[in-house]
Amino acid sequence: MTDIEIMKKYKFFKPKSKSSLMAFGFDCDKGWFPMLDELCKQIQETKPPKNFEVVQVKEKLAGLRFYTHNSTEKINCLIRGYELRSGITCEICGKTTGELRKREFWLKTLCQKCNKLWQKFDNNKNWKDMGIKSSYPLPKPQSNCCKVDAFQKKRVYYCSKCKKKCFIHSKI
Repeated sequence: MTDIEIMKKYKFFKPKSKSSLMAFGFDCDKGWFPMLDELCKQIQETKPPKNFEVVQVKEKLAGLRFYTHNSTEKINCLIRGYELRSGITCEICGKTTGELRKREFWLKTLCQKCNKLWQKFDNNKNWKDMGIKSSYPLPKPQSNCCKVDAFQKKRVYYCSKCKKKCFIHSKI
């Protein structure tokens, strides 16, 4: 399940809201998506207030952050429990053998197998090149020159030669 599918499934995600950052989707890897779907299902079962809204879902300092508006105490307790659970859940594959891992200035919760790949990860490649299935489908590049160089413009990469979107260098 993708972040877009989860957001469509639950009415408290309002990506078009001015106070929400959900238009950018979940800012974490796909290993946490099943856990996030589970959390959203439990929130739905508590019958949240009509004005309840999820405004941002992201990874920060190797942990899940789930920000809301107009929440209740019960929902806050659920969220806190899942934020703690993210500390042992691999962000890439979802196994519950995750541990805090560090690479240069980055922190992630990863299992041993995903950590080995992540330690070798070259920032000029994407997860697909490393043998890890991405949560986002990556289209083929628009042109061959995209393989050479790209520049970033608002989280989307463009080829520096032809100025077309470059999916080789884009965030996955």
